[in-house]
Amino acid sequence: MEAVLSKLADSTRRVYAPGWKQWVLFNSASSAPLFLDGERSEDERRLIRFVVFLHQVMKRSTGGIKQRLSAIRYAHVAAGYGDPLAGRPRLWAAVAGLQRWEGAPKRKLPVTPNMLRWLIQHIKGSGFSVVDQTIIKGALLTG
Repeated sequence: MEAVLSKLADSTRRVYAPGWKQWVLFNSASSAPLFLDGERSEDERRLIRFVVFLHQVMKRSTGGIKQRLSAIRYAHVAAGYGDPLAGRPRLWAAVAGLQRWEGAPKRKLPVTPNMLRWLIQHIKGSGFSVVDQTIIKGALLTG
């Protein structure tokens, strides 16, 4: 696998390497082969078990799980196997279910006009020069 990963960009290699290592760890526990080329429904069940393992045991988010699945896809295709993730509706339903279980991401609240007014009011009495106050106000209003 290292030879296959060496063809990738450094950033992609850093992302894919842990995913492949976790796939190897997961399969070594059951002495299962690393490459999926057997019976389709059993391969899909193994991938779903891996997704649950990543989420429940390794505490990975759905984004991290998708990265690891991409690493498995890349390794299979680079080794001459077919895409192990294609035509796996139950796998993607499981990932979508975990994503719903995690809930929506926590979004940061935007700055309100009242917050900006408060900041600008407090800049006036802060001891900054008029030029600095203008620069700070401009940065606040455009940021």
